[in-house]
Amino acid sequence: MMRQLGGSFGIALITTFIARDSQKHRVDLVANLDPSKFEVQQRVQQLQMSFQAKGFAPNEALAKAHQILDMTVMKQATVLSYMDVFLYLGVVFLICVPFVLMIKQGKTQVDMSSVH
Repeated sequence: MMRQLGGSFGIALITTFIARDSQKHRVDLVANLDPSKFEVQQRVQQLQMSFQAKGFAPNEALAKAHQILDMTVMKQATVLSYMDVFLYLGVVFLICVPFVLMIKQGKTQVDMSSVH
């Protein structure tokens, strides 16, 4: 039961951390998307032209281009938050290694005379 509860609490904590941290990373990444930058304008224009080539109206194509850009930022923010979680879990595991080594091992030999 303790293992099940520990796993459930661990997953809940990791999920909460990912959701919160991905929003923080998203804010940091969006700050770099300045509409006056040439690279951003060029990317939006490329996406818009791609959607227009598929038959969308110019205003719909622009909206979809912004949507794709937003999804790309959100994907990158999620990857960054997963990287943070894996780093923190790695540190926690390294901290736990000395405690595992301090656990005394019981008898590893089985007395065959008591086995029926």
